[in-house]
Amino acid sequence: MLLALTMTAAMAVAVEPPRLNLQAPPPVARVVVATSTGRTPRLWASSGEVFAAHPLGNGRFEARYRPPPSGSPGFAVVAAWDAESGEASAAVVELWARTELPVETEPGAHLVVQTGNHKVTARADAQGHARVVTWVGPLVKRARVTAEDAAGNSTVEEIVLDVPRPPGLWLVADSPTRVLCFSVARVLPHLEATGAELDVEAQPGVAVATVRAYGEVTITATAEDEHTTLAMAAPSAPPVVVGPGAGGESHAEKPRFADPRWELGASVGPRISDSFTGAGLTGEWRRRIRGTRWHLGVDFGGVYASGVAGAGDVWLGGASLRGVAELRFSVGARVALLIGVQLGGVLVGERRTVIGGSQRSFFDGGPALGGGAGMLARMGPGVLTVSVSGAWTPLIGLGRANLDGGMLSVGYRAARW
Repeated sequence: MLLALTMTAAMAVAVEPPRLNLQAPPPVARVVVATSTGRTPRLWASSGEVFAAHPLGNGRFEARYRPPPSGSPGFAVVAAWDAESGEASAAVVELWARTELPVETEPGAHLVVQTGNHKVTARADAQGHARVVTWVGPLVKRARVTAEDAAGNSTVEEIVLDVPRPPGLWLVADSPTRVLCFSVARVLPHLEATGAELDVEAQPGVAVATVRAYGEVTITATAEDEHTTLAMAAPSAPPVVVGPGAGGESHAEKPRFADPRWELGASVGPRISDSFTGAGLTGEWRRRIRGTRWHLGVDFGGVYASGVAGAGDVWLGGASLRGVAELRFSVGARVALLIGVQLGGVLVGERRTVIGGSQRSFFDGGPALGGGAGMLARMGPGVLTVSVSGAWTPLIGLGRANLDGGMLSVGYRAARW
């Protein structure tokens, strides 16, 4: 089996033969890398060793790959990438291992054992015991055993092989700012990080991520039901910058707050206006505009309030939906300030006390326009939020009495960086 894992058409890797046996001395395979840049690629192998590449001309390079001399059946990824652009490609090699199978059959029976497309013959002893040595690949799950006794009678049996599942996902740090992921599965690897922001370019089986670290970094890769992690050291201290002139004050650049790609959570808090006093529970979703400090999102929640409007008492309960835009400013590695605007609407049910003390129910609503400021602090897998805002939400049926007024909200959002 030969799988070509390629980021772009600018680079390709091929290994011949695509299947090797784990034996001593190890066999050697030929690796050919084709590039569009003509630069000598970096080479890497998930197991065994790959030797330096030599130019063949026309952007092609040749190297040698040698698997380990022993081990369990598995896969080896032989990868190449361009050190400047990060373009990457890889080929997957099947590694077959020698395995001994115990067989119980008729005394002296002739045995044929097939594993994949490999066949081996053996003879049972006088007690009907045989230990058959055969080759098993990473995709072979069963052995087919055909036994023929002295009278010419044949029996066929399938044996489930107790072979450990081979790893099929690897992370490689090319530098403190770039990580590569290689997968045997023909799916898009998914990369996540703590302590860093990632910009990922992925194709089936291959992903390249640019790492912008702000602390101890752990990168997690997932492909189908496999996952692996890679820990990277914290970035080195930023250089000391000296101001102009003799005796200039020295200072170091402060670490910046890393904005999550998205956040999902909820907040709760009071709402106070001239007309009403109440509280609201709000679900919040935010999505960062890539390459900026702007976040767009939606707030959806419920509100309850009571107050006086006109000549009677009013109780209200309903729901609000608002679009939100936030601009954030880093204070440190774990804290940021924000300002934001909101635009949406509210729909409520009202119970009013009218002349004579009787009560009537109405539906009411109106637009909502607001703005505010707040703070975010990293806490666990997400961010704690505290904000103070004001909003004008005129209820049409109550002569534009303002439902919201001043608002204090405290909440928590799960985040993905």
